[in-house]
Amino acid sequence: FTGLAECLGLDTPSADGCDMVDSYEGCCDELGRVVWCDGGQTFCIDCSQNPEGECGWQGDFYDCGTDGTPDPSGGAPKECIACDPACEPGFLCEGGMCVECQPVCDGMECGDDGCGGSCGECADGFICQADVCVDPTQICNGPTEASGDDCGDLTDLGCCDEGGRLYWCEGGQLFCWDCAAEGQAECGWQAEYEWYNCSTEGTADPSGANPMLCGDDCVPMCEGLDCGDDGCGGVCGQCDPGVACEAGVCAGGPICQDECATGEIGCEDAMPFVCEVGPDGCLIKATSECPDGQFCVEGDCLADAPLVDEGGTEGDVVAQADTTGEEPGDDGGDSGGCSTGATPAQPLVFFLMLLALIGLPVAQRRRS
Repeated sequence: FTGLAECLGLDTPSADGCDMVDSYEGCCDELGRVVWCDGGQTFCIDCSQNPEGECGWQGDFYDCGTDGTPDPSGGAPKECIACDPACEPGFLCEGGMCVECQPVCDGMECGDDGCGGSCGECADGFICQADVCVDPTQICNGPTEASGDDCGDLTDLGCCDEGGRLYWCEGGQLFCWDCAAEGQAECGWQAEYEWYNCSTEGTADPSGANPMLCGDDCVPMCEGLDCGDDGCGGVCGQCDPGVACEAGVCAGGPICQDECATGEIGCEDAMPFVCEVGPDGCLIKATSECPDGQFCVEGDCLADAPLVDEGGTEGDVVAQADTTGEEPGDDGGDSGGCSTGATPAQPLVFFLMLLALIGLPVAQRRRS
């Protein structure tokens, strides 16, 4: 039993030290998880999350996605057997027992001492290759062959050196790919996969969380700046909406496309509006709704609909013309009898009644 409380996957150590398993080849625990030691830390992957197969031998080490068979040579047992309590420094856990371990570092500058410790650390700018500290710029074997056995602080997210080469850590080994030499354009951030890669535009991680230059802990440069690039892929600040950033300073005032003129009122989509300054400093049409039964007329809500004369404008009041040509009260005939003929005004009355019946709006006078 490994005793691991958490299984955090390929990129994050699940425990400090390698008391539970002492080899990179690893083993499979009773929960079907693959557990291995890398760089003095214990890693774990839960194979139950892999639909392609279980924990088993993958040719050089134990891994998920296999048929579950052990190392055919017998050199690396499949089952993980941890020591409880954990072994003290200088001891290894073998078959659930702590046995004394003698570090082996003869002729080694760096690398694993065989007892879970290290034979030495390389100076800044150097990496451990075959137990010797070497200049990584001299080794670049491409994407299919490891260029070093020690990743240092490098992760699978990678970085780019000044020569345009891509470096990343994979399976505890350092890989290098000379992008330009192999016709793969520039080394830079690949947003689709969120890591550095060849064949990109050569830009850094825009969040600034992952510096582009290998070995570079990016320090934002924002002194005296209100806005703009901080030099690490981030920004020094944001200007107010509509305000331009010029040479790191918010200046020039709002860049506006005003919707109206100062003091203007009117109707917009049947709602009254007043032209006022919006939150971005630009002029906008601030609208409001009319109460039920009222209509927008020249920026005001009125109880009656506006009357529009042919050729006239909204708000013109049109008096009904007298089509009889007679004085009011004059019936134009014998007052003592009834006329059966239609007067000139009757067609108009009939037309207005027809409009009322079919639901069409009829223009009315404004109330005084």
